[in-house]
Amino acid sequence: MESNTTRRIHEDLMASDAKGYDEYGVTVDRKDYTQREWLQHAYEEVLDTAKYLKRAIDTSGTSSPTKAAVDVLLQIDASLNTEIGIDSTLEEKAAFKRVSSLILERCKSIDPDRFAIPIPTQVLIGG
Repeated sequence: MESNTTRRIHEDLMASDAKGYDEYGVTVDRKDYTQREWLQHAYEEVLDTAKYLKRAIDTSGTSSPTKAAVDVLLQIDASLNTEIGIDSTLEEKAAFKRVSSLILERCKSIDPDRFAIPIPTQVLIGG
């Protein structure tokens, strides 16, 4: 008996295969990647996952319009960053980095407290 969750995961996997083939003309069965390239690609995906999890944790319970606007901008930034991959050209990577920097600067100007670096109230000197 297949659970509803398992069925939905299977559907997501099939959709991901179709999207990958539509965008890149290949599936994960491609033979042109070395083992190191597969590991690098998987590593980059895990990094993206960590970023998405951290953002979800950071933004859970967001209620103010200002925070919501920043959330949307950061989601756009995260989406753009997922597009950067092994196949991206140096020019594309540079363009994504510029856009990402602009988004982050805008977020800082909208909600500076959210991006402030906390200063410890007490610094221990010695041991």
